Amino acid sequence: MRKYAWPAALVVAALAAFMVAGASANLTGSTFEGNDGNLVVNTAGNTDWDNAPNLSVGEDLPTGGTDNAFGQGTSENDTNVTVVTGSIPNSKADLSRFAVAGETVNNVSFIYLAWSRENDSGSVNFDFEINKLAQPNLDTSGPKTLNRSAGDLNISYAFQGNSLTPTLGVRIWSGTAWGAEASLSGCSEGAGNAATISDTLGGLAPVNRTTGQFGEAAINLNCAGIIPPGGACEGFSSAYVKSRASQSFNSEIKDFIAPIGLQFASCGAIKVTKTTKVPGQVGPQPQAGVLFSLDGGAGVATDANGQVCFNGLSLASHTVTETVPAGYQADGATTKTVTVDNVANCTDLPYLGETVSFTNSPLTDVTISVDSKADGGTASSVNCDDDSLDFTTGTNGDGTKTSGAVAGSKTITCVIVIDP
Repeated sequence: MRKYAWPAALVVAALAAFMVAGASANLTGSTFEGNDGNLVVNTAGNTDWDNAPNLSVGEDLPTGGTDNAFGQGTSENDTNVTVVTGSIPNSKADLSRFAVAGETVNNVSFIYLAWSRENDSGSVNFDFEINKLAQPNLDTSGPKTLNRSAGDLNISYAFQGNSLTPTLGVRIWSGTAWGAEASLSGCSEGAGNAATISDTLGGLAPVNRTTGQFGEAAINLNCAGIIPPGGACEGFSSAYVKSRASQSFNSEIKDFIAPIGLQFASCGAIKVTKTTKVPGQVGPQPQAGVLFSLDGGAGVATDANGQVCFNGLSLASHTVTETVPAGYQADGATTKTVTVDNVANCTDLPYLGETVSFTNSPLTDVTISVDSKADGGTASSVNCDDDSLDFTTGTNGDGTKTSGAVAGSKTITCVIVIDP
């Protein structure tokens, strides 16, 4: 299996699906030629698979005794599956390559899908599964447990007989099963190849594909309701494609191409670092347990490293606010605006998202007292470089003064004159 990184993301907020109405112009807002059934740009200034934005490509193992497939009657709702070798279905469902690309244009999110197969005979029933979590290694044989989360996507791509116009649909993983398929006309387009083309997906070696061996689709995720315009995003991390034995969603699934990594280009992250002064320590030190909120939400506490990270953020300006803990003084603004314009995840190594820092100083109350042991016997005056502590005793010679809270790492000098 050859795998290619796709620095782009998918996110889901609602159920939707797509039905292709036939060849037409590109989807509004997109320059991607997703319904011409080829890989090359036909109109200058457009994009296609030979220059697709944020491209990720997977290639199947060679057809034959070493090719892998799902075995033992696996169906789409199964999470405990078995991978076998040398047991692929007939050649019309024998996958060869697949690709996922995507982009956000003027705050509108698009995803582009493609597949190729080893034979051009008959119907197509392929499913693209897009998951939030990474999947197990499906390149090796044996029992596997798929890592599905509520909100994962299963996008179906099907055409029957000699038709090259596909029907696309989407199902959402509920946590235990795939939901009902839904469709939406006008939010997608797609087509199979009507003539022989050269399959060079992802820069792989060219393979001639005769009619019906290649298919593609483009989907407007906002139009379809999968991503709300300007809404928060949930990052998806992987995708793979598989073939079904028939139109029935509950039919056996067989051949697949192992998962590839994804990161959709509308999700960012903000990492907050919190420090304070600590007696006896040189320089700022991490401060754990300090609450920070994002865009007015619930507070999240910093960890032992003095950090907290907010994930799955739209590419926009966000506010981060500190709740200053008791006994400390903020050394600067407690609310800061951060512009998220980098695609990132909190768990990325190296981390490429936005950062913001806050510092504070510990506070101390200082009290100075003068207590004459003989009423009227003495009088005193206190004069400090912190004027809040200055006072003169009364007629009985007694007096006390407490400063406002004083930030740490400060020296206070006082002159006390007794019985002047």
